Amino acid sequence: MIGHNRKITGAATLLFGIAAIVGLSRSLTEGNVVGVIIAMAVFGLPTILFARWTLRRGPVLVIDADGLTDRRFGFEHTFCWQDVDIIRIESEQETLGNVSHELVAIIRKPSEGHRDDTVYLDHEDDGKAVITVPLNRLSLGWEEIVTLVEARLGRRVIMKKQTGLFQRSESG
Repeated sequence: MIGHNRKITGAATLLFGIAAIVGLSRSLTEGNVVGVIIAMAVFGLPTILFARWTLRRGPVLVIDADGLTDRRFGFEHTFCWQDVDIIRIESEQETLGNVSHELVAIIRKPSEGHRDDTVYLDHEDDGKAVITVPLNRLSLGWEEIVTLVEARLGRRVIMKKQTGLFQRSESG
């Protein structure tokens, strides 16, 4: 069971909260209604979102023998390992040298006994469901999540960089 990384979400809550307070106070002292609306939209809403993630208890991602359950949005989306056609980690270089990682699963039609509505579809590719789970703000690192998925799935996870395929370094 994997939760949010509270250090990251807490820092983002603090940063956006301070920016919201500064923006609101300046706009209110100047009587600028548009500034108040902009400050609330640009800084206030992210503050609420990050605060919610920081204070949320319980796992947001569950990897077990049956499959993977994504609880990031307050309700569960589950897919079974037996329904996975392809699973990969996509890595992309961001600004300031940061690298983002996403778990991407391409799911065949759900097996017998599994409901179609238990799978959250980001989009479909050739009639198969594509599920994307961002891994950056979780309490476990992406390499540890890959190790868990490989152990449960029984095969290696494909690693894909923006510029091509790469192999995960083995730590030992």
